[in-house]
Amino acid sequence: YFEERCILITLNTFIGNEDLIKLLRISVSAAKQRNTALPHILLKGPAGTGKTTLAEAIAREFGTAPLTLTPTTAKKSEDLRKLFLRMPGAGYDNGGKIVGTIRPQIVFCDEIHQLPLLAQENLGIAMQDWRLLVRLNGKDVFEWVPRFTLIGATTLPGKLSKPFLDRFRIQSDFETYSLEDTIRIVEVHAKAQELLLGPGVKEAIARRSRGVARLVVRFLDRVADAAVVAAQGREELKKRVSLDLAE
Repeated sequence: YFEERCILITLNTFIGNEDLIKLLRISVSAAKQRNTALPHILLKGPAGTGKTTLAEAIAREFGTAPLTLTPTTAKKSEDLRKLFLRMPGAGYDNGGKIVGTIRPQIVFCDEIHQLPLLAQENLGIAMQDWRLLVRLNGKDVFEWVPRFTLIGATTLPGKLSKPFLDRFRIQSDFETYSLEDTIRIVEVHAKAQELLLGPGVKEAIARRSRGVARLVVRFLDRVADAAVVAAQGREELKKRVSLDLAE
């Protein structure tokens, strides 16, 4: 929910889900020291609560951008193979054994419950054994894949097959934000847009956002436009938002 304003959120600046963030900081540190990938992560909860942003923050810890996987681009093993070929391959020998420093890839899949069962099966093998069944030269063979962490986001975890669900060693329920945390999100976005919010504006926007960070962005964009129009060309007022204007 922060990427639209180019705000680079990290695990240290992520708002909300404190227990999960604390766990992830430990897991990231351990993975780096062990020269391996994070455990696969399943984020459950309503849309607009920061699941995509968290995936980007985790990828940033490893110096990469997350690769995006969708239910429509993972139907066949050939599609998955194309994804794995895009991952960093340094630090492995020809058989996929780790022989140097690796850079594990973060893969993010939104609405992961929509993955076909065959895709769940193929991906599940890759998640556990670091190999993928592919067809090469007319034969079915297992090909090694680089270490990666799959971060899945879903509103319907019950639709995932149990073997696939069990591959996610870290699972967390995302909830809508408290009023206090929503106000903090308003403050971060307002600062990014250089908006000067008058008394009561942050609270007004936060209440209407109903704990959904995506709505914070939407409402701030609206009041920013309204401020420009209300300023009637006066440059010093274009970034000022009063409570009356926001209401």
